[in-house]
Amino acid sequence: MAAGLGFKTFTTGEVLTAGDTNGYLMQGILVFATEAARNAAITVPAEGQFAFTKDTNTTWFYDGAAWVASGSPLTTKGDVYTFSTVDARLAVGANATVLTADSTTATGLKWAAASSGGGQGVAVVLGASQSIPNNTDTFINWQDEVFDTDAFHDNVNQSRFTVPAGKAGKYLFAGTVQFAGNATGTRNASIGKNGAVGGSRLAIFSAPAYGSTELNINFYYVAELVVGDYLGVAVKQTSGAALDVFGNSSNTSASTASFMYLGA
Repeated sequence: MAAGLGFKTFTTGEVLTAGDTNGYLMQGILVFATEAARNAAITVPAEGQFAFTKDTNTTWFYDGAAWVASGSPLTTKGDVYTFSTVDARLAVGANATVLTADSTTATGLKWAAASSGGGQGVAVVLGASQSIPNNTDTFINWQDEVFDTDAFHDNVNQSRFTVPAGKAGKYLFAGTVQFAGNATGTRNASIGKNGAVGGSRLAIFSAPAYGSTELNINFYYVAELVVGDYLGVAVKQTSGAALDVFGNSSNTSASTASFMYLGA
C-alpha cells in the first residue's frame, strides 16, 4: 500500500486515479478479526497506517518497522503508564511501597520500600564498668545491646556504630557517660568519626570533677554519614589515676548510647 498523501479536496468531474485511491482514500482504519488476519491482508504496510483488531479491541499503527498498539497498556487498578522503547505498563506495587527512579530497569522506574528512619537504629548499655587511664582519650566499649535493627553496632569492635549498606544519611548519636566520683581534674566525652579523636573529634562535652558523687556527661550529635562511616565515644579524665566509667553491673543508671537513623 502506498504511503499516505494527506488530505485532498476533490472537485466535480475530477478523475480518481489508482494513486489517489491508494494515497488518499485508503488511509482510514482497516478492521480485522485478529493480528494474524491483519498481517495476512497487509503484507507491505505503510508508515502511519492504522488498523483495528476486534479480538482485543485494539487500535494499531505502523511506525515504519512494526505494528504498535496505540491504546493504553494498563490492565489493573494502580498501574502506571510508562515508557521503555515503547509505551509500557508498570504494574501497581505492593502496599506501602513508593515509586522510585531506577536507571537499571527498562522503564527507569520501580516500586520500592519507602526510605524512612523511623525506628531504625541501635541502643546499647555499658554492661561492665570500664577503667579509663588518666589523661588518655579512650573509646568506650559498649557490651550490651538493648536492640539493633540493622547491625549498626559492631559486636567485635564494640566501640563502633557503623552505617550499613543502604543507610547513608543523617544520624542522631546521643547518650550518657557516668564517671565514678572523684574531686580532682576534669571529665569529657567526645564523639570521634572513623576512629579519630583529639583535634579530629566531631564534638566534645566537658565538666569539672564533682567530688565524691558520680558525674554524668550527656552527649548528642547529628551527623551526615556515608556507608562504612562509624562513630564512637571517647572519654578522658584527669583525676591523676585510673577512674571507672560505670556499667550496668556497678550502677543502675549505667552509661548508655543510641545511634538512630533519621533518613536520607
